[in-house]
Amino acid sequence: MTGDAAWAQLEYGYVVVGGGTAGAVVAAGLSQVHCGNREVRSDEDLSALARAASHTVYHVSCTARMGAPEDPDAVLDPELRVRGVGSVRVIDASAFPSLTTVNPVIAVLMLAERGAEIVARAARVA
Repeated sequence: MTGDAAWAQLEYGYVVVGGGTAGAVVAAGLSQVHCGNREVRSDEDLSALARAASHTVYHVSCTARMGAPEDPDAVLDPELRVRGVGSVRVIDASAFPSLTTVNPVIAVLMLAERGAEIVARAARVA
């Protein structure tokens, strides 16, 4: 998911966690929404907050997607090899086809274990 659809889903998450739109909270007279030192009084404020406060700097992943042979968006094949480049594999979070819903460390460790098995098997065959 990219672009406007990704931002819309992120903003929806803020609304769900916050219990409704910022505008609805203010209209109900409950108070404005606060997040850190930011005051959120409208849906536009909420959108701006989501865009300013959300980033992937800590869990960058999905930049070299692994996928089936017929997947045109996959950079890696199911054996974690870079398509069209001999003997190069990517065995880290960039191989994920989509973001995990939790901290990715366990998924990275599982992928690393599986990648090590794949590399060892390929070495035995060669």
